[in-house]
Amino acid sequence: MEARGVAWAVTLGNHDEDNLSQIGVSKYEMLAMYMKYPHNINKKSPREVFGAGNANLLINGSTSGKPAFGIWLLDSNAYTPGEINGQKIGLYDWVTQVKWYWDKSVALEKRNGRKIDSLMFFHIPLREYDDLRNSKKFTGEADEDFGPGVLNSGLFAAALERGDVRGIFAGHAHLTTIVGDWYGIKLGCSGSIGYQAYGFDNKPDAERNRLRGARVFTLKEKDPANFATRFVTADSLK
Repeated sequence: MEARGVAWAVTLGNHDEDNLSQIGVSKYEMLAMYMKYPHNINKKSPREVFGAGNANLLINGSTSGKPAFGIWLLDSNAYTPGEINGQKIGLYDWVTQVKWYWDKSVALEKRNGRKIDSLMFFHIPLREYDDLRNSKKFTGEADEDFGPGVLNSGLFAAALERGDVRGIFAGHAHLTTIVGDWYGIKLGCSGSIGYQAYGFDNKPDAERNRLRGARVFTLKEKDPANFATRFVTADSLK
């Protein structure tokens, strides 16, 4: 991204938190490293908001100079203590920044005189992803469990009521590339862009790495609510 001069940002999840115990680098330190790059557009989280890199990034119109679209980045945290059958385990955490999103969304609407159509990104999927899969009203592959946060924080309901978030996209499930409409908001997963993480293990490389790739989005300035998205595999670019 730097070599091509393209603006970029990251959103953080449970494996970024793992780095603190594994290599002694916290997610806050990682974010500070990213922000030193000339084309990175990440921001520090507001002090009152949990996590690293929570931000609302605005994309201005080509001629108006006013916000035409928004990108929400949320830190979905890592793990929370729990038990299954009396055994202590680490369960996946949930997005807690619901009030911050709501208040920021309302403030943006007041400042701009309208709601700003947006996409929202974080790592650990919402529990509504399970509902979408059970409905079978999606495209793409769902070859593993989503591993959602243990609690439903109400973020989806908040986004649905505010009416500005048009799509919510998560990572976490490397073998899942689904996208589907759930009550007017598109939910989707982004597979695995790297080769070091698990794939279809215990299979030949061609099959093991079949879903390595990235999700691409196309926005139309004159119709920002109706974005398009597709999953592009690395193999298709060879």
